[in-house]
Amino acid sequence: MIKSFQILLFILGIGLISTEHAFSTNYYFSQSLGSDSYSGRIANPNTGMTDGPKKSMSALNTLLNSVVKAGDSIFLRRGDIWSGPTGIETQNTHGTISQYILIGAYGIGPKPIIDKTQAGQVILCRGSATFESSYLIFQNLSLTSSISNGTRPDGVYINESFYNLKPHHIILDSLYITNCQSGMILYQHDIVVKNCTLFNNGNMNQGHGIFASANDILFQNNLLDSNGCGSYFVHTMYISNSNNVHFEGNEIKRADDGLKLRGSSNLIIKNNVIHDMHIHTIHVGGDNMNGTKNIIIDGNYIYNSPQGVTINSESGTQTLLSENIVIKNNIFPSHVYISNNGPVKDIHIYNNLIYNAELQNALLLLNPINPINIQIKNNIFYKTNANPNFSLIHIASSTGLSGITFDHNLYYTSTQNGTHFRIGNNNYNSLSTFKNAFPLQELHGQTGDPNFVNAPIDFKLTSSSKLAIDKGADVKGFVDFDIDGLTRPNDGDGINGTAWDIGPYEYCCPVVGFKRTEPDRDLSIFPNPANKNITIYHSNEIPNKIVLTDLSGKVIQIDYPTEVKSIINIQQFSFGIYFGQVVYSNRSEKFKFIKE
Repeated sequence: MIKSFQILLFILGIGLISTEHAFSTNYYFSQSLGSDSYSGRIANPNTGMTDGPKKSMSALNTLLNSVVKAGDSIFLRRGDIWSGPTGIETQNTHGTISQYILIGAYGIGPKPIIDKTQAGQVILCRGSATFESSYLIFQNLSLTSSISNGTRPDGVYINESFYNLKPHHIILDSLYITNCQSGMILYQHDIVVKNCTLFNNGNMNQGHGIFASANDILFQNNLLDSNGCGSYFVHTMYISNSNNVHFEGNEIKRADDGLKLRGSSNLIIKNNVIHDMHIHTIHVGGDNMNGTKNIIIDGNYIYNSPQGVTINSESGTQTLLSENIVIKNNIFPSHVYISNNGPVKDIHIYNNLIYNAELQNALLLLNPINPINIQIKNNIFYKTNANPNFSLIHIASSTGLSGITFDHNLYYTSTQNGTHFRIGNNNYNSLSTFKNAFPLQELHGQTGDPNFVNAPIDFKLTSSSKLAIDKGADVKGFVDFDIDGLTRPNDGDGINGTAWDIGPYEYCCPVVGFKRTEPDRDLSIFPNPANKNITIYHSNEIPNKIVLTDLSGKVIQIDYPTEVKSIINIQQFSFGIYFGQVVYSNRSEKFKFIKE
């Protein structure tokens, strides 16, 4: 049984900064003010114009690979544009675990732009015969190409195919990447991608937003918008043959394919927002080289997309297992699908909300051949619109319910006598007729209205959610928190002690709020929903700022707290769902709130 697994990632224990490092050397580059004859040790030309920042990309690469040492920094002037055939290339540039080398920005204004005008890479990290690129930070840079599609460079490329010394321990922070063949191509190990925006990369069947085939990677708080469009074979985010990947707090939007997980193991896909997809949203499975195992898909919010999660192997003979996959606490406006391409084992679908699926014929479509241990518990299947030939659950497999267990789920359809289950060619228009036909299934299943706060805007439970509160199965070790980080289980109805609720939210009390109680989190937001103010309490430290955004990602408000309790006025906000990001010196936390 998969309960949890520890993902081994390096986390930089200091704040990433764009100012001078103590006991180190800082070098400055300006395309508009610099000269390669200058030393590069001062940010602006002196009054006699005898010294100042350096100028060219070639001089920058020489400095990187021949001069800089651990702890040094290279800064590019904000507002400047380097347009030409040369990007940044590190070959033997190496810091240490306690002294990274920073390539960042200085001054005020927009991020410095590197516009590479020929194929290749805007940033290339590779190795050499003597050292490998390692312990590097690339921060606050804008990477692009102004040449025609089909000949553009990749934004970031991390790999080495010739030397034995391979790049590792690379941090990509707050980069803006656009109009590249692929936004990023990542190999090797120990890579962090955080706070980056990738827009309009890999389109017209040219590449991906991000392709990763590496180990020990963290993707956090990134925005991927309109990447990998124009073909079924390119993707916003493609993780292939990787191990130990944590993908959390990201937003993916406006693309053909969202997140593809192929032939990989030990992945955590958590608290992401994915919307306005045209084909797949989250696609999981093996290939002709590897199966897929130990995947946690937790607390993701998806909307305006035709699919939720698909488990489906591709390439080769599809004989390798997709196993130990936990899908929990998610909100899916479209179906969950397990195909007959490739064997599956130990699939746990717990505490999700799956609703409406207007472009599909079922909320849950199962077509596996001889599956082993598919557990479907504590989910809400919720259908409010009338579709012909629609069923809440459709099991098309010739092996029927063999290897599949349903229990403690809640079913609701607004259509009288709507089909609850379709098993093969047989329809069951109520839960009771299904249970009569399959007496070992849904021993504790129920039908009825979950009585959400305000569906489809707010799917939290209310005091009237009697069919969901404390009615779930014990799934300890699998689902110990809800979508908002609230500890499960709670005694929501005051009867017979604590028990798991059904659906992604755990009901705790009439005044809804939440406290993130996972390790390293101590953040409370209340009340939620709210109509005047929300109070954010940070019990450990004062954050640098709080950023509030709407569903589209547009920044609505930024606050700069001066104490551990922040009271934010939201009276002028329109009704609906909003997201917040609390930014600390070396991390950030995300939350969601409702303006009512």
